[in-house]
Amino acid sequence: GFENVPYGNWILREIKAAPAFVLNTENYAVNITEHEQVVEIIIENRFIVGSVQVTKTDADYPENKLTGAEFEVYVDVDRNKEYDPEIDLLVDELTETEKGIYRLENLRYNGYFLHEKSAPEGFIKDDGYYYFEIKNDGEIVNVETEAGKGFINKPIKGELVILKTDKHTGKVIEGVGFRVKDAEGNVVAEDYTNAEGIVKFT
Repeated sequence: GFENVPYGNWILREIKAAPAFVLNTENYAVNITEHEQVVEIIIENRFIVGSVQVTKTDADYPENKLTGAEFEVYVDVDRNKEYDPEIDLLVDELTETEKGIYRLENLRYNGYFLHEKSAPEGFIKDDGYYYFEIKNDGEIVNVETEAGKGFINKPIKGELVILKTDKHTGKVIEGVGFRVKDAEGNVVAEDYTNAEGIVKFT
């Protein structure tokens, strides 16, 4: 409130908003015409809201964006920037807006944790809870596990061992070539059996 405002026409304007709210830039006209007059004005503010976004990539091939992941967002209830399953609450899940791009909008001013609920098929899930904040209205916060590369996943890997033997004698055969192809038919590895008739692909 303002007291002892002199007779006349005045302009009231908000110069600083309350935390978590957007500044109201509207001008409010005030006209003082009577002694001890009280003028009441209601000024509304809206919450600061922003978005969180993730670009999901293959650790071995960063240009390869991964589809099929699921992400959750939890609010940092006690504001200590450390995830606690007993305290911090699930807010919502991200939506895949295009291949490998996941987003959740309309998050209010606050601190949050991003968690990968499930990884894309063929990749290892990241179990971390990554803290981020919404501070500015309309901002998009990009959460990355590796700067400039996005939220990466390591592919699930194994080992292929082949033992080549003669069907009739059971003896091992050396020098037999094998080729490994991916689902698209591209050759990813090739090698020959050793003296024990074994070839390994790791």
